[in-house]
Parts: sequence; structure tokens; C-alpha cells
Amino acid sequence: LEFRRVLFRSVDESEFDPKNLEGVHALFLCNVYRLAEDRWRAIADWVRRGGGLVVFTGDQVDGAAWNEMTQAHAPGLLPSRFDEMAGDASEREWQTLRLNRPDHPVLQAFVGDRNPFLQRVKVFRYWKLEPPTPSDSVLASFENGLPALAESLYGLGHVLLCATAADAEWGNWPSDPSYVVTLLQVARYVARAGGAPRVLTVGESVRHEVPASLYRGEARLFAPQAQDSELVRAVAASNTTMVVFESAALRDPGLWTLELATHEGDADRVQFAANVDAAESDLDGVDHGELLRRAGGTRIRFVEGPEIPAADDEGGGHAELSRLIVAILIGTLVLDRKSTRLNSSHRT
Repeated sequence: LEFRRVLFRSVDESEFDPKNLEGVHALFLCNVYRLAEDRWRAIADWVRRGGGLVVFTGDQVDGAAWNEMTQAHAPGLLPSRFDEMAGDASEREWQTLRLNRPDHPVLQAFVGDRNPFLQRVKVFRYWKLEPPTPSDSVLASFENGLPALAESLYGLGHVLLCATAADAEWGNWPSDPSYVVTLLQVARYVARAGGAPRVLTVGESVRHEVPASLYRGEARLFAPQAQDSELVRAVAASNTTMVVFESAALRDPGLWTLELATHEGDADRVQFAANVDAAESDLDGVDHGELLRRAGGTRIRFVEGPEIPAADDEGGGHAELSRLIVAILIGTLVLDRKSTRLNSSHRT
């Protein structure tokens, strides 16, 4: 795995100011009791515009207050509602993890045959989370089937909710090697969408999914360096709570911009980088037979090294051009040496 440097700042609830979120790519709320209405609204708006939110629970969390705030001011922000705290405080009984989505980027540390991390990570206490809808938003579960890690999309942002704590109070995960690796993957995955454009290949289509509660069923797609845009209408989605936009094949390389319209009349933009197909710059050699086949009826003669002919009727012009290039290079070297000697004499 490859990770870039992560710069972070840790603050407590009294120091937290949502006005400072504009320069932040990912926000981790760890065992936070509750949030005031203005803070909750600011966080929800920041996530909607592309911020990444990660929530770890704990014994300080007021689940009822979280449920009330999200329902009133940001429905759909969290992938699940809080039920009650559960588990064994004496640490005699524990839950291990099961992967519901082993293909998901944040779970790479747990994937592989006979992977030891799944059995070594033990959780003693956790919050019961109501199973989210759709069920594929649950990335990992406990052995008893309750959600352990769930995901939601909110506007242009990602939200991850972990049913257990980020520290060692409720389990042994922080002491396991998989902990740091997974948290780095989490930060990288949820990082603010505006800082990492989606990467596509010319010829592919833009496909983007957003909550129907936030966005209308029409969007506009701007081509690279273009002032005009084309209309993109929503396509049928298996989940009626979401709106899915799918464009025609991208024609040009560069940065394409999808402009989404909110129900309030605002515009949010998400960008996609379209690259030229990497196969076009493939430097692997082509054998003689394949080259002749591709050339069709073109007359081709293959020569290598010492076989390259000198000036003759067919290549004399090329040979004369080669001599001219060599003469120019020699002349340039001679003039450069003279200039160096003159400069040296002046300095003396």
C-alpha cells in the first residue's frame, strides 16, 4: 500500500469550530457526546459539498441526541441510527469481525487467505446500530451479525460509522498492526472529493450517484476548457433514495465537471479526470510479422545495426542529412569550447 503524509490536528469539543473545516479533507468524530444544532448543520453542509466524515462511537456518545439531530437537520447523513450500547464490560466475551464487502478499499488489511487480523481483532463493547438500508452499505459486521462498519454517501461526501471506539477502551484493535493501516486507508478514502478528482479514461462514461433528497434529476456536464455544457438526465436506480447520472462516452482528455442542482437552487460541482488510454503509450516492441500486418501493403525493409546502408540511390538523401546534423553538432561543440576559453581569460 502507498500512503502520502497525513497532517492532522486533534481538538476537544470545546475547541472545535466548524468554520475551520474549509481547509480540512477528513473529519473524525471520536466518542463525541453530542453536537449543538449550528455545529451539526455546518458539518452536514461541509460533507454535502465533498467533505469526508468518520464517526467512532464510545461510552460518551448520547445515541438519542445523535438520532434526533440527524433526523431533524441532516437526514441520510449517517448510514444508521443508534440503538443501545452492548457487549461485555468484563472483557470475557468478545466479537470478531466478518467482512461484508471484502472488495472495499478500507478493508484491504483484512483481505487474503488465512488473514490473521480478522481473528486477532477483538471487540468487547460496541453500539448496536440499526441495520442500514440498503444492506450493501454495511462494510463489516460482528460475529453476531450486527453492523460494525457502515458507509453512506451524502451529497458529494462520504461518511463512515464505526460501532466501536477508536481507542483501547472497548477492544484491542489499536494494538494490532491492522489498525494504523486501516485508518490511513479510511482517511485516504473519505478525503474531500474536491482534492482528488475521479479518474477515468477517454471513451468511458461519467457515472455519479447522489441522494435524491438533496439533488434534482438533471445535471450539466462541462467538457475541458468549455463554457457550454450538455444536459445529463438521471437514469433508473435500484435504490429509489438515490439519483444516478450517467453521461455519454467522454470524447476529450482533461478535467470534466458535473454540475449538480440542489432542490434549493444551489449548484455543487464534482470533477472527473479523463486520461488518454495508457495502451496508446505502450512501449513494448512489435515483432516483424505484426508490424507488416498492421502496415498492410506498405513496402517495408527491416535493417539492424551494421546492416544500415550507406549513401545509395534509395537512402543517399538520408545519409547527406545525417552528415549535416553531425557537422552542426561538431561546430556547436567547437564554438562552446572557444566561448569557455574566452570566459576563462576574462576572469583571469
